[in-house]
Amino acid sequence: MQVYYLTTGFPINHDLCELEAAAQQEGFCFLNLGCHTQYDKIELKKKFDLLKGFVNGTLVSDDDIIVFTDAYDVVVLDSCRSIINKFREFDADIVFNGEKIFWPPIDEIPTVGDMDRKDIKRHDDAHNTGPYRYINSGCFVGYVDAIRDMIDFSERAYTACAVDDDQALAQYYAYKTNISKKYKVAVDDEAKIFATMPSSEQDYSFDGFLFKNVLTRAAPSIAHCNGPKTALGALQAVRFMRQFANLGFHLNVLRSGENFLKYRSDIDEFHMESNPYYACPILSDRRHEKCTILTVDCEFIAFHRDEARTFRVRKVDEWETITIENETNFCVKYQETGKSIDAKALFPKEFENCALSPMPLESLISMSSDLVKKIAFFRWN
Repeated sequence: MQVYYLTTGFPINHDLCELEAAAQQEGFCFLNLGCHTQYDKIELKKKFDLLKGFVNGTLVSDDDIIVFTDAYDVVVLDSCRSIINKFREFDADIVFNGEKIFWPPIDEIPTVGDMDRKDIKRHDDAHNTGPYRYINSGCFVGYVDAIRDMIDFSERAYTACAVDDDQALAQYYAYKTNISKKYKVAVDDEAKIFATMPSSEQDYSFDGFLFKNVLTRAAPSIAHCNGPKTALGALQAVRFMRQFANLGFHLNVLRSGENFLKYRSDIDEFHMESNPYYACPILSDRRHEKCTILTVDCEFIAFHRDEARTFRVRKVDEWETITIENETNFCVKYQETGKSIDAKALFPKEFENCALSPMPLESLISMSSDLVKKIAFFRWN
């Protein structure tokens, strides 16, 4: 059995090159079926032709596995072996990326083939219980014989009903095939393999190593920024930090309910705000014995020895560390004098009722590339 990672991208750009490099690093045989096409854009019919040529070729066997994703908005975060193991746990022939929104809207495409798409949506609502219950056709994994059947079915439906939308055709195929029981088509409704971003950025966090879904507790392997690309840079930063960061630390924020700790560099003061964008990154060691707080300007926050005020430094001083008794109790400990002060006593409004939490994806979206590098290459003295 062979595993192939396929996409259909042309022209070649930076994001596609990043995808190829990541897939190869994670152990995939990566093939961009569109790299020699010279199309201005690979439309649906051309994508069908490229996939059909591959699955009908002599290179593949029916029991080989294909991971297919879009070309320009996908980040691979896991190994080939892990992704295939997750796929097999579904006990399905094809597993599609799932999302929260039934797309395209029913009023735009009310029917496909002989089906009212309202019935397809009702079927998905009844059989998929997770928050991401609707098919997104931009990513899927499956056996070659099932994918060949899907392409043949979709081509016939495309010709018969003139629906030029691969997602509507994929929904139609999944419904018909599951009813007939010819193949089993599943939706990754808990984001175990695939994560989609539209309307879902708030569902994900990153602790310095694990990229996790806070609703399902799953750690998705492939992230798909379909729709707006605001999260693409953040997800590429997740991959970068996982490659280069010191695995001895956690990446957190400090939050109290829906409020997040931030820092105003113009007046050197903490404050709390109700959205996670530009929240202060907090690096702590794995045993939570010490931590350091950064600003969004790539500076470390130091605490004055005698007064309840802070200032910014370019590196972590030997004489000062912040210790964490547990996830809610912070102490500022000065190594030179042995003095230890409860952070809540220094800053009662900011540190009272606060706790460490893995960094939300929205906070990562607001990070600069310089701050990402600062975190990735941080080492305790």
